[in-house]
Amino acid sequence: MPDKAVVDPDSYAPATSHAVWKKPSKSEEKAPIINEDIPLSLAEIVDIALRLNPSTKLTWAQARFAAAQYGIAQAPDFPEIGSTYSYSRSRSFSSPSSTSTTTGTGAASTSTTAGSAVAAPTKFYSSQWGPQLQLTYTLLDFGQTRNSILAAKQALYEADFTHNREIQTVIQTVSDDYYNLLFQRAQLKAFEADLETAQTSFDAAQLGLDAGVKDLSDLLQAKTQLLQIQIDITSQRQNIVVAQSQLLTDMGLSSHQAIQVEEIPAIPSLDKMTENADVLLAIAMEKRQDLLAAEAAVKSQEANVDLARSQFYPTVGYSLNYGQTNFGKFGKDHCDWQSSFTLSFPIFSGFSMINNLKAAKAKQAQAEAQYRQTQLTVIQDITTAHSGVRTTFDNLKVTDELLSVSRQEYDVALARYKAGVGNILELMSAQSSLADARSTQVQGIRDWLTSLVQLSFAAGTLEPPYMKEVN
Repeated sequence: MPDKAVVDPDSYAPATSHAVWKKPSKSEEKAPIINEDIPLSLAEIVDIALRLNPSTKLTWAQARFAAAQYGIAQAPDFPEIGSTYSYSRSRSFSSPSSTSTTTGTGAASTSTTAGSAVAAPTKFYSSQWGPQLQLTYTLLDFGQTRNSILAAKQALYEADFTHNREIQTVIQTVSDDYYNLLFQRAQLKAFEADLETAQTSFDAAQLGLDAGVKDLSDLLQAKTQLLQIQIDITSQRQNIVVAQSQLLTDMGLSSHQAIQVEEIPAIPSLDKMTENADVLLAIAMEKRQDLLAAEAAVKSQEANVDLARSQFYPTVGYSLNYGQTNFGKFGKDHCDWQSSFTLSFPIFSGFSMINNLKAAKAKQAQAEAQYRQTQLTVIQDITTAHSGVRTTFDNLKVTDELLSVSRQEYDVALARYKAGVGNILELMSAQSSLADARSTQVQGIRDWLTSLVQLSFAAGTLEPPYMKEVN
């Protein structure tokens, strides 16, 4: 039976381009006002992106179109009622009068007296007008309407789930952009710390040269490292500009917009994962919106196959015409009506119905293959993302120790160099190791945070399902 999608199809589509398909809303979307002096949190960045990113607007419009198509598909369940009002005016001529005689056999004959005048034809004018009401209704079509509605409904669900998945994609994208921007800034701080270390080594080489215990080659090597780090800092500033531009673009803002973001949050511990890969896979099978969309596509194509089969059956319809006609000075009829039942049976249509059935079956097979491919992709995503969280967290714990050891190694090498028992190669090697450890720690933090986002995206949730026990 028809539902309210006939008159309100938008209620079956996401309310706005930044809303998950749950409860319809008629709220108008407004562009947020960004205070350039107040840092934005990740949640605020995501909110802005969902409002302004064009990709969600596209899938939102597609869902609303599918909702309208669903409403259109239910129209045959109702009778079609129409009305017309016609007015016509006509002029006609009567033939001239003639003389009739009767023969002995009773047959009538006409004759015209020679020389008599022929009467001119007479003009007649008549007007006719009146309203008419038409009603048509399909009584039986052997499932054509039912299958059309089912196919449109599942196509609507596919569009809705696709919009939901696009929302999750935007969240993942801007989260990665956010962490990348913070990584680039943290990398700049690491280079600046490397610059201080290189300056310390340069100063030590300068003091040794001034004291006459070191030669010029030591100073030149230290100077080379110092200049190289200065070049790295200049390049890193450009990387920050690129990362911020990418974030703004994915948020739906102009890339030259000034924006401030919060720094890297405190790194929570993840001593225990509350769900293993199998549990997360079960969650993904229920929540992955692209998988649900692929399933709806299969059901829609199955309904289209049934619809193509039903085209071979007859259609029973009913029509009623009711109205009144006025004949001007000749009066009017009180009412006129015509009621009829029709049986339409397809006999031959150039093999189009058979080919439509074949095409529908091919579309169904395509949708089933896509559904299976999506299932395999979900399994792969969960497996790799779950392993990625474990791996990146283990690496993150090692990077802290690596940085501590590298700093101690550099301090020892610097002390040995100043004491005259170490050479410049040992000092430069320890300095490079310390710089690598700083970069590795920054990269490790970024990898772990983005792995959490990736696992959430793979599971089809807006939040990582295991974060409820994270401190």
